[in-house]
Amino acid sequence: MFVYFLSGPLRNMTENAIYSIQKNDSYRITVEKRNTSISTNEIITEVAKIFPNEVSLNKPDLIVLIEILGDKTGISILKDSELFSLDKSKRISD
Repeated sequence: MFVYFLSGPLRNMTENAIYSIQKNDSYRITVEKRNTSISTNEIITEVAKIFPNEVSLNKPDLIVLIEILGDKTGISILKDSELFSLDKSKRISD
């Protein structure tokens, strides 16, 4: 169940990540997951409760990237320019 999941390591990582976000920064939550039955909407809903900042889906100051692979979870707070995009990389190299 997701409530248990968020009460463990993901909750701790998320609460620690809050310190990376300034009061006026907007954010978007992006979830990438494999080999898990937890729904993306469940994750976003629960994690968003922890962040008091404004949400911006189109032009966020920061992206809260949550990656889940089976029982392993990682969370990153990134600027859009810090995300790797294979498409962008190909365009730049052409």
